[in-house]
Amino acid sequence: MGIYIDRIQYFRHFKIYVSLGLTLFTYHLANCYTWQSKSFHEIVTQPEPNGKYVRSLLSHNHPRTWAMISKDLHAQGFNFREMNEYSDKEIMPDVTNKFDNSWY
Repeated sequence: MGIYIDRIQYFRHFKIYVSLGLTLFTYHLANCYTWQSKSFHEIVTQPEPNGKYVRSLLSHNHPRTWAMISKDLHAQGFNFREMNEYSDKEIMPDVTNKFDNSWY
């Protein structure tokens, strides 16, 4: 690198730019690497103890996303108790995103 010379004062700030550029490049490569892990479908469709916990968390914390996931699972033939399309369900879940206008 012709501009990377210690004796010339004018190009001394390029050391910082080069080091930051290389650091950001390696950080970007490390974060964009695709690590092998279970797919989301395998995690949601696990058997009773672990899968039930994940499905119940999704249904209570993210109801809109869970509605789409539940619809896709129902189309694929799954029938879990946590699904919105469960055939033997008697009580509908409480709506958690109601707008409370009692203050106004």
